[in-house]
Amino acid sequence: MDVVFADAALEDLELNPDARTAWAEAIVRAFRRKMRYIRDATDERDLRRLKSLHFEKLKASGSQSDLYSIRLNDQ
Repeated sequence: MDVVFADAALEDLELNPDARTAWAEAIVRAFRRKMRYIRDATDERDLRRLKSLHFEKLKASGSQSDLYSIRLNDQ
């Protein structure tokens, strides 16, 4: 799937193993693992099949009607 980041820091965090962040290492690992799932997916159906992602459409309107969420951890 194609991914467009609204935040350049998140894109850097995904692509740069040496990226610095204030987030805990466990969160960074989870983020990178979930991004691999997203990149490997052909379409959203692949993500829906992975129940552990908790993939869901966000309630939004207008230009933000195509937003989805994935949980990084159980919190």
